[in-house]
Amino acid sequence: MEISVSKRDIYWNYIAQFFGIGSGFIVLPVVLRMLSSEEVGMNYLMLSVSSLVALADFGFSSQFGRNITYVFSGAQELKKDGMSSHVEGEVNYHLLAVVIETAKYLYRRISFFVLLLMITLGSAYMYRATNGFTSVNYSFYIWLLFSCSTFFNMYFMYYSSLLTGAAMIMESKQATILNRLSYIFISFVLLFSGFGLFSIVIANFIAPFVGRWYSYRKFYTKEMLSCLQGEHPVKEEIKDTFNILWYNAKKLGINFIGAYGVQQSSTFVIGLFLPLYQVASYGLMCQLFQISSAFSMGVFTALLPAFYNGIVENKKDKIISDFSFSSFVFFVCFIICSFMIILGGNFCLNIIGSSTKLPLTMVIIVYSIHMFLENYHSICSSMIVAQNEVPFVIASLLSGAGSVLCNLLTLKYTSFGLLGVVLGLLFVQSLYNHWKWPLWVFKEYSINPLTIVKTGFLETNRHLCGITRSLFNG
Repeated sequence: MEISVSKRDIYWNYIAQFFGIGSGFIVLPVVLRMLSSEEVGMNYLMLSVSSLVALADFGFSSQFGRNITYVFSGAQELKKDGMSSHVEGEVNYHLLAVVIETAKYLYRRISFFVLLLMITLGSAYMYRATNGFTSVNYSFYIWLLFSCSTFFNMYFMYYSSLLTGAAMIMESKQATILNRLSYIFISFVLLFSGFGLFSIVIANFIAPFVGRWYSYRKFYTKEMLSCLQGEHPVKEEIKDTFNILWYNAKKLGINFIGAYGVQQSSTFVIGLFLPLYQVASYGLMCQLFQISSAFSMGVFTALLPAFYNGIVENKKDKIISDFSFSSFVFFVCFIICSFMIILGGNFCLNIIGSSTKLPLTMVIIVYSIHMFLENYHSICSSMIVAQNEVPFVIASLLSGAGSVLCNLLTLKYTSFGLLGVVLGLLFVQSLYNHWKWPLWVFKEYSINPLTIVKTGFLETNRHLCGITRSLFNG
């Protein structure tokens, strides 16, 4: 079965990105205007803790999605390393059923483990960061509800892997859109009803159920249910599949721990040393760049199933073409977004009357450079993982530990504050990861930055011309 990503999938990916960004830009101004800096800071701390315990996923979500793509591409067996040579034109639905049951088995257990961490160690951290749950009204109950929402998000996490693995990009993005629309509606209603930070937590609790329901309906069609009917995996098959997936998942999990140390730990550590209003300032900057990153990497994310399929079928020229196209789009979009944040961020915050402001301009500039390099080496790492290889485990772990150490030393023994934090992140990652993995991909596909920019520009122009013709012909 050929896996392909159409223009329609890319369009829907960007529509979903628009709603994802829209939910931030629509809800965020209201949040900043109606919530205190302490409430905004607590919200970012909760997200940081949630990201930490979400590491319990340990790389399985991407493993499930990738291996489901292999199955839909005709693979008749899964391998721990490299690609299976046993590939046929038909989908092995028994193997697909085994992978799905393995996902259900795993996430049931992970979700309860996450809930336990949230209500024990997470509660202890939040108790300290909020001065005994006194900095924000009803903060203890807000935290409990947020813990429950994290539990359910983890419990049903494998649903998104089903759609992306089957290259149902449009359906996956439609689920995202429904999720974000629900989030916007619930947040607005509750914020304007005076529920404070509870509004955001309740929206985070309810909205994902809408997306999961839609994902279930789209994947489990009558045809799919008919194909899976009678396929009942036994415990030994689930155990064997788990062991196959665990081989690389453990490497990805360690890599995610390292990535958390670089990307998320700074907010976590800042919460131990700086007041909540500075946590809010730093968290807001990170959120804006996360939105910019998601938008800029949209084409690459949409093309991932096509990369997996191209590797299985050895379509090297097509991989290079799509990689250059998605890289060029990332370069242009991220640079534009960064300038908008640097030049107009605080101006816009003043207009909406936000009590939370962005950090100093120099902090934003350094962080934007770090995020540009971070995102691109992440793109290149994903290309390496697409080949079922994970060579960056030790490097990622060391970088994560180095970032945490830099943050701790900077905040405890210097007066550099947030500038010291972002300089530390840039320094640690630039020692190795920011250049190593792009260079790896360049060598693997015999390309260079100039080739990527040239090919990417031509591919982007071709796609834009295609869109223009479609509009005029339509």
